[in-house]
Amino acid sequence: MSLQIIPIKIQKEIGLDVNLVDLILESSEINDGDILVFSQKIVSKNEGRVLSLSSVNPSLLANGIASSYGKDPRLVELILSESKRIVRMENGIIIVEPGLRIGDLLGVIMPHNWVLVGLSGSIDDVVGGVLSTNTHGKDTWKNGNFSQNIVSFKIIFANGTTKEIQKDKDSELFNSIVGGLGFLGLITEIH
Repeated sequence: MSLQIIPIKIQKEIGLDVNLVDLILESSEINDGDILVFSQKIVSKNEGRVLSLSSVNPSLLANGIASSYGKDPRLVELILSESKRIVRMENGIIIVEPGLRIGDLLGVIMPHNWVLVGLSGSIDDVVGGVLSTNTHGKDTWKNGNFSQNIVSFKIIFANGTTKEIQKDKDSELFNSIVGGLGFLGLITEIH
C-alpha cells in the first residue's frame, strides 16, 4: 500500500450554494479507501466567510504584530478577529484564544465566583492584547497586573517554532513576553 497525494482540479467557483461533496464527485474519480482533505480556503468560501481585504481596518496590535513579522496588518487583523473562543475549562483553569473579549470571559467566570485582577476597565479589550501590554487596573497596587491571572501560554516565535511558556518554569521568558507588545512572537493560547 502506498500513500499518494493527488490534487483535485475544480473548474467551478466555490460559493454558498455549492455542495462540496457533489462538486468533488463531479471533478474526480473517488475510489474506496480514498481520504479527502479540504483546504480551509474552500470551506471558508463555501461558508461565505470571505472578506475584501480593502475593507479591513487593522488595529494597533495587528500593526505591531505585522511589522514584527513582515506581514500585511490587514491579514493579521483578520486572524486576531477570528480568534475569539474559550478552548476549555478544567481544574479551575480556563484556556482561551487571544482574541476573546474580556467581557465574554467575565460572562463565563463570574457565575463561578472567579475574578480577574489588573483589568483596564473596558470589557471590549481582548485577552491577548491585555496580556501583551500587561495591563494594569485600579486594583494593581494590591493584586498586581493582568499577568497575575496567567499560568502559561503558547507562542509562535519568529522562526516558526511553538512553545508553551509556563510562569513557574520559564519565569524569565514569561516575563519578557508578557508586556512585550507581541515583538517576541504571536500568542495562540492563554491558560
